[in-house]
Amino acid sequence: MPTFLNRYLLRALKLAEKLVGMRSPELVPICNNLGAIHAGLDEIDMAVVYYQRALGILREIFAVVSEYVAPIGHASTVRNLSACVC
Repeated sequence: MPTFLNRYLLRALKLAEKLVGMRSPELVPICNNLGAIHAGLDEIDMAVVYYQRALGILREIFAVVSEYVAPIGHASTVRNLSACVC
């Protein structure tokens, strides 16, 4: 069951996708927040979807910059994802 915040963030995600593209780093915090909401509602499958999307964007962006640079937000995204799958 979607919460008010979940609906708000989904709208924000759709708008951001239109404005900055589907693979923009601007989407990472929105995806992480959506994942947290779903995890809090015990909707683990949906939480994993959003966390994996955030992680995929981070990996894609920072693979271009340098394979040795730890991306900002990467650690928290991995931590959030691991909490869902463990």
